[in-house]
Amino acid sequence: FFVQDGRMTLPTNIRTFEPDHHGGLWIALYYAGLYHCDASMTDLTPVQNCGTIRLGDDNIEGIVVSPTENDVIYMSSVKNGLCRMNIRCGRIDRLISVPDKSLPNGLFCHRDRTLWMPTTNGLYRYDISSGAYSLMKSDINDRFSISHDYIFSVFLDKDDGLWVSTKYNGINYCSTAQKWFRKHYMLGDKSMKDWIISGFVDMGDGNLLITTEKGGLLNYNRNLDRLTSVGPEVLK
Repeated sequence: FFVQDGRMTLPTNIRTFEPDHHGGLWIALYYAGLYHCDASMTDLTPVQNCGTIRLGDDNIEGIVVSPTENDVIYMSSVKNGLCRMNIRCGRIDRLISVPDKSLPNGLFCHRDRTLWMPTTNGLYRYDISSGAYSLMKSDINDRFSISHDYIFSVFLDKDDGLWVSTKYNGINYCSTAQKWFRKHYMLGDKSMKDWIISGFVDMGDGNLLITTEKGGLLNYNRNLDRLTSVGPEVLK
């Protein structure tokens, strides 16, 4: 799609995308705003600016189609923070403004109730029903806080356990019972201190796959509380 004579017809690269409830697709282009295309996947329609919220040169890092409202999407962006857009009328409301030095790294929805927005300066949790939000940050005086403010990705497992990956300081885990973060800094005798931990996949059998830039693919076995490297033979 969006290729003609072997060349891409989009004005710039795709940053992220998300299907909607109507068979269409929301596409965010790299520092070129937000677009929508229908199920035919032929033409892109740009989302217009709304009041003080201008999307034309914004970099949208994450899109969540509302799980409970057919005409609402949420998005996290570099210039506008966390926003809610009513598709039907085109209205865009800013829900969370983030500081200039706090850039979003995506947007995740859990159990249709909460939005999680990792940033380069902490982790935001937004309650969809009440509109209340909180910010989790690292605290050198609290050894149970997140290990680093640069949050790269967030994952909530089937037990509502919160997994947080950082850019420079390992993996953090907080269960619903603990209410504090347990850190994973080491892979055997190898430090993960300067690894970028980029994502999580729950395998549904007690294992969690973890992607990294320096250490390749990792596996965390919850039953054994063991973190190991995944070799090619495991993936066959």
